[in-house]
Amino acid sequence: MTGHHGNEDMYRESQPALRQVQYSALCSITSFEDWVRSADPGDRIVYCVGPWLPSGAVAALARKLLRGGVVELAQRRNRFGGFDYLAIKRRRITRKAS
Repeated sequence: MTGHHGNEDMYRESQPALRQVQYSALCSITSFEDWVRSADPGDRIVYCVGPWLPSGAVAALARKLLRGGVVELAQRRNRFGGFDYLAIKRRRITRKAS
């Protein structure tokens, strides 16, 4: 996601390599899928913000990616009294040749 949003800084965190990762509150399915394809292990995205996690398509995709071992899911309380729901890209698993 690109562009400037009023609360954009709230959705950015430094990664261990000190690079900024873009965040999006309530991202679309397409942008979430694009992030999954391009994210490096350890990158994070806020895929939903609110008092609870809604049962929408983005949340369903996040749970599917969790079951597939692609991401870890987490939540953190934000300064607005709700939660940020995060997906964290896992390390790529390389399979040994048989």
